Amino acid sequence: MKIRYVVKAVAALIILYGFLCSATNAGAELYSNFLKDGSSYTTFDYPGAIGTNVWGINDAGQIVGYYWDSTGSHGFLKDGSSYTTFDYPGPVWTYAYGINDAGQIVGQYAPGPEPYAPVPEPSTLLLFGSGLVGLAAIRRRLKK
Repeated sequence: MKIRYVVKAVAALIILYGFLCSATNAGAELYSNFLKDGSSYTTFDYPGAIGTNVWGINDAGQIVGYYWDSTGSHGFLKDGSSYTTFDYPGPVWTYAYGINDAGQIVGQYAPGPEPYAPVPEPSTLLLFGSGLVGLAAIRRRLKK
């Protein structure tokens, strides 16, 4: 009986781990960018990027934002159907947040790694798994 609960807990962890991996690795598949002009929508994402975020547009229709790939985050300018990538000299990541009608772009950059800590998936799963094992033990004691 005890082994059955452990097997169920391990199976639940495997399923949860698969779900978390597919959700975190699917970044760009979770959302997409669009431009609404009147009643029509045009969707777009930076070609070949893992993910894209759009932040600004000016009266000429130029769009700025940033995308990320295996090398870091990069600012971009979308003008019509063409994309131009730009990076502040030296940093690992560049974000573009706005563009005015003169074509001046504002954003931010950082010389080091992304400014957030990675999600500790293995420890999260261990904590979740130990909780499941604890619940199974409590259930077993209540049945006796």
